[in-house]
Amino acid sequence: MEITVCEERKIVEVWLRGGEEGAGLRELYVRCRERGYLAAVYRSGAEDLTELTAGLLVHNKKALAGREP
Repeated sequence: MEITVCEERKIVEVWLRGGEEGAGLRELYVRCRERGYLAAVYRSGAEDLTELTAGLLVHNKKALAGREP
């Protein structure tokens, strides 16, 4: 688990690697809320990031093309 605090944007980023549980996240959420911060949790997956990103880009391009006159 890796935790990064961005004071300027008042965000606490929590990075969980595959298989990590994130024990103590509830307490972190409470502490963040008390201090006016937003807790953002990112969990890595087991799928191919390149393949998924390419699929997302193709989808977005098609969606954008469908909106243009």
